[in-house]
Amino acid sequence: MTTTSAGENDGLAPLAAYLGATAGPADAAREPLTIGWVTNAAGPFAQPDVDRVMLTAVALLNERFGGVGGRPLAVRRFGVDGSDDESAAAAAELLADPAVRLVLEGSMGLGGAALHRALGGRIAVAVMSPIGRHDLASPGAYCLTAGSAAPAPAFAHYLTNVLDVDEVAVVRVAFDRTSDPIEAAIRDAMAARGGVARVGYYGALGRSPLGWTDQTGVDRAVADAGVRDAQAVVLLAIPNPETVALNARALERVGYDGPVLALPFGLTEQLADELGDLPRWTYMAPDPLVAAPDPTGHVAAYLAAIRQHLPGVDPGDLFMTSVPAFGSVMTLARILAPLADREVDRDAVRAAIAQYRGPVFLGPPATPVRADPDEIAVGTRAARWYGYRGDGEWSLVADWAEPRPHADGGCESTAATPQEGNPT
Repeated sequence: MTTTSAGENDGLAPLAAYLGATAGPADAAREPLTIGWVTNAAGPFAQPDVDRVMLTAVALLNERFGGVGGRPLAVRRFGVDGSDDESAAAAAELLADPAVRLVLEGSMGLGGAALHRALGGRIAVAVMSPIGRHDLASPGAYCLTAGSAAPAPAFAHYLTNVLDVDEVAVVRVAFDRTSDPIEAAIRDAMAARGGVARVGYYGALGRSPLGWTDQTGVDRAVADAGVRDAQAVVLLAIPNPETVALNARALERVGYDGPVLALPFGLTEQLADELGDLPRWTYMAPDPLVAAPDPTGHVAAYLAAIRQHLPGVDPGDLFMTSVPAFGSVMTLARILAPLADREVDRDAVRAAIAQYRGPVFLGPPATPVRADPDEIAVGTRAARWYGYRGDGEWSLVADWAEPRPHADGGCESTAATPQEGNPT
């Protein structure tokens, strides 16, 4: 009798190989392994795509890949509105339920810090994509990707190690606090080389004159940053197509045609229609871009899963953090599978995550980001760099580049230098 590998004929083979799974459902007669899932499902930071994709991943795992070592994976879901009260209430219920062995933190633009405070390190929290210090430094937190820990060292590394430049222009929204550490890292890296980073700011929260959606304000920021004479430009924009378009037009107005580094936000059909195509820049991403090349096959399996199990949904239209939502479920299944044939308590789950050394599905191949109660302890800040070449064509410029501090203030990397096709 021939054993059929799960996903052998439907595009899911890379996922089956990652899980080491054979075809078949989880054993419904066995006790489920239960995790909590907390995500913003209401409020200003709600991301319903993330919630839907995570639950789809759990259903796929149970129906096609034997669950977690044969045991069904069960989920206690809490869709919170981002308020501290709702996050704390979810934490209390999860701690009170002895069946819950682990909490998976979803997209928590608001309420994440309150969740960690309420859990107090009494149960392991797997963070699919960290967004702040509370994710990186809370007791019991284990981050499966670098998330917000990636951009600052990644940009400093790329500018110093890859482009080898000394004069950088940074253009950013003044009130966007997530850009602060990136700006600081670039300034420090340039100063250590005897170079300079000039920064132009636009927008002020609550102000309409020269606001962050105003072309005049962006043009002024481009001039203040000295873009015309810069060796490279870094654009740190609020993630919407309108602001990306303003930045692209501002660069065109001053005739700049050198390297442009950016985050891959706002890259929609609306933007392509407005500009005639997406900007041909180099983009840093802590999670894979689904439209770009992926040598692991993970992205192809993700796309196949979404198309098969969410009919009518274009994976490219899903919010970007849907990718780590799917990947985190599969990564946890791999981490916890060795525990499936014995009694599993919270301490055993915590130990399994702490000892795991990668790879992450749809994520970096090396050690996931760790957290320590006293300091931010980062196991990886790996990110991918992509180049957009026009007409829908992407190139993988650097595959999971791992920046590390270097004596000259820049960064060295465990990854090779950019592959052929870097548009910069």
